[in-house]
This record gives sequence, structure tokens and C-alpha cells, in this order.
Amino acid sequence: MQDLKPGVLVVEEPSGVIDPQLGSREFGETPLGQVCGLRLDGMRTRYFMEDAVLGGQAFKVEIVYDGERMERVDLCVKMPGDKKGWDGWTEEGERRRKGLGEAWIAKAFGATADAKPITMEDGVEVVPFENAWDSPRRVLFHGGEVVSYYDSKAGFAGVVVRYGEMGADQRGGH
Repeated sequence: MQDLKPGVLVVEEPSGVIDPQLGSREFGETPLGQVCGLRLDGMRTRYFMEDAVLGGQAFKVEIVYDGERMERVDLCVKMPGDKKGWDGWTEEGERRRKGLGEAWIAKAFGATADAKPITMEDGVEVVPFENAWDSPRRVLFHGGEVVSYYDSKAGFAGVVVRYGEMGADQRGGH
């Protein structure tokens, strides 16, 4: 488990931290920000690393800023034999990728990810009755959430760390 402020991610390779308190320009000036690729997308700035290690797990990483505010960090577990495109793709491989992402969440955030509720139109959150392998799971932390997911239309599993103002009833102790 990381011993830092909630939501700060330690990157072992290349060495550095992803700190949601840093604005886009500030992050870009850090040693880690300097080794990232950069994409400008309207009001969003995207820093990316094709190969990074966090908590002993290899990831492809994209850090997304909305203006100067860190909005989210998208993580895709890298596995031996990964290929670009659909060559070698299997649902079983994505199931394994999602499981590895959830194991990383438990290690990095010190909690097992639970079923992510669905927010209804009236704002009420409902936990889905059926909780299959491909159901989103999350851990809340002060100021955000980390979610494992499987996108059946795009055919991939991932982890997203979202930052933002959350109501007091949505803040976890992690």
C-alpha cells in the first residue's frame, strides 16, 4: 500500500509520482512529466507513457488534465504477449487483465474493489443485482475513486483513477 496522500500514485519506472495536487504545467516540469509524451486536445492536456511500472505492475499510462486540474489517470495493464490491434486478443486475456488491475488496486489502495453502483436519473445509486467478472468495481478515497472496468464494445479492460469533488457521503477512508 502506498504511504502517500490519497490519490498520489508512485511510479517506479520511470521514477516519479503522479500527484493530483499538481497542475498540468507543474506536472510537465517534473522529471516524470519530462519523460512523458504530450498531446493537446482542446482544453485537455494528456501526458502518456507506453511503459511504466506502478506497485510492481507494468502499465500503459495516460494522465488527463482538464485545464490545469488533473481529471483522471487511465491505466492499462501490460501483459506478456500483448500485441497492437486484434492479433492475439481473447476475452480470457481481458478477464486476466481486469483481474491483474483489481489486484493492483487492492495493493495500491489497501482495499478490495467492490461493485460500482449505477447512478439512476434521480441521483440514487443502485448496486447491480448481477456482479459478473466484467462488472465495474471501485474503491473510494478522499477526493476520488479508482475503478476497474471492462469495455465489451471496445474489447479491453482497464483501470481509471478519477479525481474531483465528491460529496461527503462518497468519500472513502482510503
